[in-house]
Amino acid sequence: GCVIMASGKSVRFGENKLFAELDGKSFLQRVLELTEGIFTKRVVVTRNAEAAEYCKQRNVDVIIHDFPYRSDTVRLGTEYMENMDGILFCPCDQPMLSRESLLKLRNAFSFEGKSLLRLAYGKKSAMPALFGKAYYRELKNLPEGKGGAFILRNHLMDVEEIQVSDEWELFDVDTKE
Repeated sequence: GCVIMASGKSVRFGENKLFAELDGKSFLQRVLELTEGIFTKRVVVTRNAEAAEYCKQRNVDVIIHDFPYRSDTVRLGTEYMENMDGILFCPCDQPMLSRESLLKLRNAFSFEGKSLLRLAYGKKSAMPALFGKAYYRELKNLPEGKGGAFILRNHLMDVEEIQVSDEWELFDVDTKE
């Protein structure tokens, strides 16, 4: 399964980042196209009504919420995907992420339930990350405000890093600049 993380408040960006465009496509459109057909099940977790409507019009499942923390977004996505063997958490603000890298993550997944994978370029690692079933309980019980990186740091010896071919894939957009 794939949980598309679209609950950020875009405070530093200054406007709704989900609809910011790069090369004529919004960040939300890009991530929906990027993940299409790779995973058995996808859901967008958002607090934005416009994003929810955009996804519904494209027959993409949506969880709309008004919880304040990243940990809430992760919990909601995990609960929705609980019957999946693994869950990829994919942010919307990495517009240079490639389909090839997501396929590498998915193909490296072990169905034994202990997979813990994330993308990296050299020694720099970043989201997205894929969690096997063994980590679902932790995902649903993250400390307030924490995300999946909290679990990755607590299980460093278990993390397999999947290398991307271009460091820009790991770049996330926080400001317009």
